[in-house]
Amino acid sequence: MLKNLTTERLFLRNYEMNDLQNFHSLYSNSEVLNFSNNIPHEDISESKKILSVIIKNYSDNKSSVKALFLKSNKCYIGEAGVFSYNESNKRAVIGYNILPDYWGKGYATEITKELVRVLFFDNCLERIEALVMAGNNASIKVLEKNGFICEGRLRNFSFVNNEFKDVFYYGLIKSDLI
Repeated sequence: MLKNLTTERLFLRNYEMNDLQNFHSLYSNSEVLNFSNNIPHEDISESKKILSVIIKNYSDNKSSVKALFLKSNKCYIGEAGVFSYNESNKRAVIGYNILPDYWGKGYATEITKELVRVLFFDNCLERIEALVMAGNNASIKVLEKNGFICEGRLRNFSFVNNEFKDVFYYGLIKSDLI
């Protein structure tokens, strides 16, 4: 569904098993996962199981979460892509996770812009969605810079660390860009 992508500063490609250490560095980082439903992985074997599923899902066309790198030095900075896809309704949920050293540099905004372009114009989707945990102001800014509209607050949507969290539901339809 989602091919490899290149922007001015970034490239996005399918994960491979040799990305395991990078993947684990992302999913063991509590700062990255602070606004996520995921619990940081303590052991690399947890990361290996999840990465194996992601790689298998490429062939099943179930999702398209990919490894994100800087073009300049091929440094892994996180991941981005399609977290779920509904072909019959022509919509997808996108997301990203960026390592803290790369926050505040516009990378999430840049890759989100390219995801939107490709999904609307190459994949002919009608709607793109994103979920953002309340308090994640940086991700809210990324989505709003890319034209997403907050369509609602989902109260007690996620149960993380024995606590319910609200999530904002963002949407963008193709005609919003025209």
